[in-house]
Amino acid sequence: MENKEINNEYRSKWRNVLCFFFPFVGFILFLVFTDKDKYFSKKCGISALIGFLTILLLSIILLVLFLIYSYIYIINHGGL
Repeated sequence: MENKEINNEYRSKWRNVLCFFFPFVGFILFLVFTDKDKYFSKKCGISALIGFLTILLLSIILLVLFLIYSYIYIINHGGL
């Protein structure tokens, strides 16, 4: 019995990692398992949401860095 719980816990961690790196898959798993397994569905939904917010935050940070770099480049090279 304990071995089965460890195996399910191990698989659950990998599913959370999958949902984090592929939020669309996590959202689909969240919708599919909403009625069947509420605990798993909740974990997939949370992981997908965190993954999506992480991607969004990193995209904003990269955009700001790109704009700052472009502005500095334009100033140093005498305009457009």
